Amino acid sequence: MKKKYLLLLAAAGLIASAAMVGTFASGYVESGTVLQNISEKSLGISVLSGDTKNNGSTISEIKVVPGGTTSLDYRVLNDRKGGYDLYTRVTVHFGWSKDTLADAEAKKSHVVLKMNGKAYPLVKSYENQIKIGDWIVAYCDSEEAVLYYSKPLAYGETASFLDEITFDTDMGNQYADAHFLLDIDAAAVQADNSDDAIAAEWGVFPHFEKEILMSVSETRS
Repeated sequence: MKKKYLLLLAAAGLIASAAMVGTFASGYVESGTVLQNISEKSLGISVLSGDTKNNGSTISEIKVVPGGTTSLDYRVLNDRKGGYDLYTRVTVHFGWSKDTLADAEAKKSHVVLKMNGKAYPLVKSYENQIKIGDWIVAYCDSEEAVLYYSKPLAYGETASFLDEITFDTDMGNQYADAHFLLDIDAAAVQADNSDDAIAAEWGVFPHFEKEILMSVSETRS
């Protein structure tokens, strides 16, 4: 589950590969307004930040301001007119751009990612997953967060998952020239037959109550 930052950059080159029944999407946010979108047949998912369309780079570089806050507007969108309602999973990879940062130093809790005004919680395993609003935080450590949206998204509907990053005031000088990196992957499966689709495509087993995704498990109960 846990990813080393060196693998983050290697993974960036693979983002353009879309799953057969899902999609991969990523966005680059130095300006704060981007959309990059890859869709497959009648299933479409996009990652948006702001309102400007841009199919450029896939890694977001956020300048570090000790004690400062960077406002973001990351959302997923069902973008396929006439397509399926869908369930979506978002994976947020994050780390530091500066190689001179020691591994132990880079893992300190100097950064807080927020969703709907609430900090991403530390979630060590799927068994300890936490719900924030309509999102399930199934896993979250110092390098990666795995989120599942609990409701099906119809065409044109969006769901916000990252709106703010806050940096601690006591960050050392070693962060002076560093940037905080974000790499976001979004995938989707159609809402019809979602039990089988989620298990087949994402390797987890969902538990639903009246179309609401209540939890996911890495083992079948």
